[in-house]
Amino acid sequence: MKLWLDDERPAPVGFDIHVKTAGDAIRLIKSGRVTEVSLDHDLGRSDDPDISPGTGYDVAVWLEENAHTGKLPRLTWNVHSANPVGRRRMEAALGNADKFWDQKEKEKQAMTTKQLPPAIKVNGHTYRLAMDPNAAAKNVVSLANSLVDKEDESDDAVELAGSVLDLFEWLARGGFAPDWEKL
Repeated sequence: MKLWLDDERPAPVGFDIHVKTAGDAIRLIKSGRVTEVSLDHDLGRSDDPDISPGTGYDVAVWLEENAHTGKLPRLTWNVHSANPVGRRRMEAALGNADKFWDQKEKEKQAMTTKQLPPAIKVNGHTYRLAMDPNAAAKNVVSLANSLVDKEDESDDAVELAGSVLDLFEWLARGGFAPDWEKL
């Protein structure tokens, strides 16, 4: 859905919804249905003196923060404000959001392209990689505990420790959970 935020100008053809306050814009974006926004900075006054309509900058900062935390998928954005100072501030915040979205995409791509060994050997046992995410965490923890319990400093144990650390790092970044099966 394409969202137009402006208190005076009508939405151009092609926009699905027109809102006049920052709060309304943010509520709609939170719904997950908005894919594109065009923002005005100055939103005038509300009919209710107790309610501020906010500014387009409020929306831009909200988008920036949520792009940073990874809570919001990438949106296409435009600033159509005639206020030059407001425009620059909004473009800076939205430019940062783009950088955060780019970083999240790079991290996701790195997770999907990371190569894990098809099998590892530990204490004379061979474990192969299976792709059952339900048992993965349990097996990785079990392997790590086995290493700690035996205080093994062999090459196999050192290789396992590196694999376990790689797996935990990968899982912490949102990767799928690999499962090592004992052969």
